[in-house]
Amino acid sequence: MNDSILLEDSLTLQINSLYDHAIITLLENTSWGTQGLIYKMNNLEKEIKELSDPYFASLMLGEQKIAVCVFNKKKIRVNGSINKGFYLCLLAVLEEYQGKGYGKLLVHNATKYMLNMEKNAVIYAYVEEENKRSYQLFKAVGYNIIGHFQTSILSCFRPRNNRHVSILSLEEKSLLLPMLEKQYADHALFDYDMSLTEPYYVYRENDRIVAGVQVKSLSWDLISLPHFPFYKRILAIRSYNFLKIGSVIIDKRYRKQFLALLKAIMSHYNTTICVFYANSESKLQRQISSYMKHGILRFIKAQAVVFATPANIKTETFQAEPLYISNADSI
Repeated sequence: MNDSILLEDSLTLQINSLYDHAIITLLENTSWGTQGLIYKMNNLEKEIKELSDPYFASLMLGEQKIAVCVFNKKKIRVNGSINKGFYLCLLAVLEEYQGKGYGKLLVHNATKYMLNMEKNAVIYAYVEEENKRSYQLFKAVGYNIIGHFQTSILSCFRPRNNRHVSILSLEEKSLLLPMLEKQYADHALFDYDMSLTEPYYVYRENDRIVAGVQVKSLSWDLISLPHFPFYKRILAIRSYNFLKIGSVIIDKRYRKQFLALLKAIMSHYNTTICVFYANSESKLQRQISSYMKHGILRFIKAQAVVFATPANIKTETFQAEPLYISNADSI
């Protein structure tokens, strides 16, 4: 797919199903966040290749790409039914063009294009609460707040393997989906086609799965961590290699096994940090978050907002349901 629409003067909106070198370069040179935590994401091309059905929206000034964002097409659950959806992510504007309205122009026109392509789709995005620029941008172009989530961080300097922990085979993954559907039956934004794409690890007792998590390995270059300068000095960290977990299956009777599962996975990936995103309206996710309050990084809490343009679905519909924060969504 390759489409181009003239917007005004020499500004053009391009929509492509494939990315090019200019998109990767712009994203790799972007510092994410405007206040609070500021970082650069490593291995971005690998992350993009793992997207299931991406559309790359670019704002062109003449022949130059000055802003980009990505819409990842998926199936999601809303109000008990399967709905078409797009996850909007990786919004970036060249530094010399920031603060001039180009990001707003891109998101407004690219969103309109996607909704014309998929009439009843829900488009949603995550925005860190301290990122005031992106927060105001999404509100200005008509997105509504449908929920919030916060990070929980488990840190362990000497994680250990565990003989009860194993990775699921492809055959076993197909048996897992009904378990996830049951666990998140009342959660909006559950993504049927994405929930099993990443490696999935389980803890077994007597051949029975008592805990399981989907795992995504990430790497960030930390630029700023306000209010917590001593953490950077203690850990002497420039690049943070960490795990993001999601699609959790857990029985509250097996809290110790859940923690043992996480520490075994951390040992396997040779990292000491594990992150989980919990929606404040989800009792299950709050429970999981409470289990992860271990280690010196447990005090770091980053809040984020979930924005959506719900098409024909009322915003109140989302606000009445807990939200599924997908591990397949880049944050």
